[in-house]
Amino acid sequence: MAAAAFGFAVMTHSASGATTILISPGTGATDDIKNGGFESGSTGNYPTYTVVTDWFNFSGGTNTIAAGNDRERTGAYGGSVAVTLTGASRPAVGTGHTIAAGETFNLTFYYGSAEDWDVGTDTIGVFLYSTAGVIWSDTVTPSQNALTGNFDLFTANHIPVPLANIGETLFLRFESNAGLNEYAAIDDVTLTVSPIPEPSAALLGGLGLLALLRRRRS
Repeated sequence: MAAAAFGFAVMTHSASGATTILISPGTGATDDIKNGGFESGSTGNYPTYTVVTDWFNFSGGTNTIAAGNDRERTGAYGGSVAVTLTGASRPAVGTGHTIAAGETFNLTFYYGSAEDWDVGTDTIGVFLYSTAGVIWSDTVTPSQNALTGNFDLFTANHIPVPLANIGETLFLRFESNAGLNEYAAIDDVTLTVSPIPEPSAALLGGLGLLALLRRRRS
């Protein structure tokens, strides 16, 4: 699985307006902020995609385990990524956000190994995508065991968007390359969008000073 298709943008701008939260690890989901903690809707020991709010299985199986109450970082539940006898568990969520030109995205989540995971070999892939295809992807290799309450932290900031994906709805998904019945865990997913940047005051001031100097020389 390839790393990010292109490097993160280096901004010499300050954003106009506040950053918008699309996914949050809060215990309850709303229409605007999606269920990043796998808490909303989850009941019992191993809730499936039929009950966990907002998440769906990218592989198509609704009765596959979506979360577990033995792999949480906070709250009562954490998400489950696996290839099982009943089909792959590839957690995905639609943000409801329409991608605009100039926006960038910021993603954090916690991840760890679980049952029968081959540490050092098995990996978790993470994707931002839309109908037009993958916007960005990366791969992580868990070094901590979520079943004992230990997690690694992933952070990616200023993720840019290709022109082909502008105007489409943003989705996030996870998957793994693990073998049959080898599990990993994800939890406390946060995804935010930074608004279209405007030139900073310092940059505008510098351009104004440069124009003034040119006038004096002419």
